[in-house]
Amino acid sequence: MMETIGTQEEPEIAYEMARRLLETEDNWVGVMLRVSCALRENGGPAARRLTFIAHGLINETRAGLAKGVIGVVLSHPARLPADTLVTEMAEALNTQRTSIVSQHVLPFEINTAANI
Repeated sequence: MMETIGTQEEPEIAYEMARRLLETEDNWVGVMLRVSCALRENGGPAARRLTFIAHGLINETRAGLAKGVIGVVLSHPARLPADTLVTEMAEALNTQRTSIVSQHVLPFEINTAANI
């Protein structure tokens, strides 16, 4: 397990960090970041050995799955979070309801090259 390296949510910082790690870390085996560009460009043994997990099924992650750069994309069904929130807000307006704290578990979808 490597120490977490902050990217400040900046794609360029994540890209440079990934490039540097691909060149220097022989034991790197998995990643969950937005670094697909660096992995695609590098293409070396380190990049091929990594299991790249992405979050959110968007055009870039679909392309990464199709090209074999990304192994798995985890994502929530697009409408589910919004539908759950609107339903809960509507129920909160019910004055007959006792005051309770609600918690909802939102399942995620597992996307691979086989199911995109």
